[in-house]
Amino acid sequence: MIKRFLLIAALALAPSLTQASLNSINLSGERLNRNWSKNLNPEDIEFLNLSNTSLKEVPEELADFKSITMLNLSHNELDALPDFLSKLSQLEWLIVNRNNLTTLPLWMKNFKGLTKLDVSQNKINLLPPQIAHLDKLETLDLSHNKIQTLPKSYKTLKNILDLNLSHNELKDFSYSLSSYNKLESLNASHNKLESTPKGLDKIKPLVEINLSHNQIDSVPSDLFKLEKLEYLDLSHNKLTDLPSSLSELKKIRSLNLSDNQLTDLPANLGDLKTLQDLNLAGNPLTAKAIKRIKEELPHTTITFHRVITQIDKLNPAEKTDIIVFNNQSLKRLPDELKPINSLIQIYATHNKIYEIPSWISNFKALKILDLSHNNIRRISSKIDFPESLEKLVLTENPVNPKDMDQLRKNYPKVEIIE
Repeated sequence: MIKRFLLIAALALAPSLTQASLNSINLSGERLNRNWSKNLNPEDIEFLNLSNTSLKEVPEELADFKSITMLNLSHNELDALPDFLSKLSQLEWLIVNRNNLTTLPLWMKNFKGLTKLDVSQNKINLLPPQIAHLDKLETLDLSHNKIQTLPKSYKTLKNILDLNLSHNELKDFSYSLSSYNKLESLNASHNKLESTPKGLDKIKPLVEINLSHNQIDSVPSDLFKLEKLEYLDLSHNKLTDLPSSLSELKKIRSLNLSDNQLTDLPANLGDLKTLQDLNLAGNPLTAKAIKRIKEELPHTTITFHRVITQIDKLNPAEKTDIIVFNNQSLKRLPDELKPINSLIQIYATHNKIYEIPSWISNFKALKILDLSHNNIRRISSKIDFPESLEKLVLTENPVNPKDMDQLRKNYPKVEIIE
């Protein structure tokens, strides 16, 4: 049954449209038959939602809906957009994410009034330069595709406010982004960038930048002089140091620098008066640096260590510091821990663990091992605890007293709690 109503959700997505002016058809999740549009007056429809309707081809009837301003074709099985869609000259929003598109049609340049284009989560590897003619475009989502480069002509998209290029294969930008002088949000995470995009530090309106999961090894000092920047994510890159201008981020609220190669941060961190969250997990920070950072940012929530509480969240490629596997009915420490040689603390209390594995010696940085409230009875003499170990907690385990005595004899510097 066709649902004809004023769609509140659509209003939320397009706040510039009033309820009185929006005539909507929502067929999302329904099966379309040949007569799906028979009782509709195409000239009255402004919003049409055909998402998640198992479409393999766009219905030809859409060519008659020439008053449409918002069209949603997402979550279907489309591999192309037909030419007759070019007749929808009033279109302002086009949403075709989660399909099988490999490119965009050249005629799309005819959508002169288009302000939002979402083609994320497709298979696009080639972008036509003609998209540059969409000079009213404010939101462009190209994320989760296979894009390796952006045409140089795209630098003319001067009204862009929100640009999402994440999860692609970009190695660099073929042009300076400085012409995007209205840009407020850029997401270029999960690409292959080796440097920050050219001209990024010239875009004064920027509020949010996400360049995480790339291969960036340095950041220009002017990037930290963007006066409106509130959210900056540079995590999972190759940064070894940061310019002293870091302290000039006057409005920064969230700064993610995790999983880099930083041993310290620049001075004057106390100038970051608005900073609420700072993530430094996965960096080889010195003890002296950690102490200073804490002192200079007493009111900021700082994360120095990555904490994992679920086995399926373990990733050998990430530097994990602390494991908390309490109350998970484990019979042994999971083998998935073996390659995580960065561990500093392991907590696996209130389980059913019956032995300490010999590979515990792999953890050369381990300081605390808490296996209290388990079923450990014997501690093998073959176990070689790492020299870094400071505390071993075995409370509420039926450990053989002789084993405990031998343990204390072998490791006199370790605080052993039983």
